[in-house]
Amino acid sequence: MRISSSFLVCLVSLSGMLLILDAFVRDPLVQLTAKTLTTWVVIMTAVTVGVGLVSASNTHVSRVRRRSSGWYNSVVLLITMFIVFLVGITLGTNYVVYRFIFDNVLVTSSAVVYGLLGFFVLSATYRAFSVRNREAIAMFLTTIITTLGTLIIGQYLGIGPLSSWFFDVLSLGPNRGLLLTVFVGGFAFMLRLLIGRERRWIGTEIVAEDQT
Repeated sequence: MRISSSFLVCLVSLSGMLLILDAFVRDPLVQLTAKTLTTWVVIMTAVTVGVGLVSASNTHVSRVRRRSSGWYNSVVLLITMFIVFLVGITLGTNYVVYRFIFDNVLVTSSAVVYGLLGFFVLSATYRAFSVRNREAIAMFLTTIITTLGTLIIGQYLGIGPLSSWFFDVLSLGPNRGLLLTVFVGGFAFMLRLLIGRERRWIGTEIVAEDQT
């Protein structure tokens, strides 16, 4: 049985309006309905995480069975994932095994990934600098100054204040403009959802069938 797109649009619009109305109206019925919707969102998020866990397990188990390239990484991922999942549910997130994996594996791996990203950014900046135009030179110098300013060697060289000025002055205006643009775009998208003008999230097949 296929649900029509009009019903889905009305459901999303009504839910969004109720949650917005809850912030301005102190009506017990509206508050109860909004609280119920928020609880449903939490439940659906938990279900989504469970579906993702099953999907990731199926994908990596298939890789291990086929002995695909890098299958041993899938074995490590599956073992770590299920250990963290079972320990977190049964013994809590403060258990020593859970904290050990989180502090010594996840945090360390994240630091390594950020370090690699920084290396790739610098290498990309160097390749851009080889173009030898004004924009590339400005980007290269800005990257070098801001990168050295966050390191200990940059503090000894006296680049720290200049790096802070770049962050606090030069990048503050563009960042605020970008955030404002994202906010306006998100607000416009929300309005289109509420009034039923945005239907791409439903799927083109359902919308085409309803129109015919």
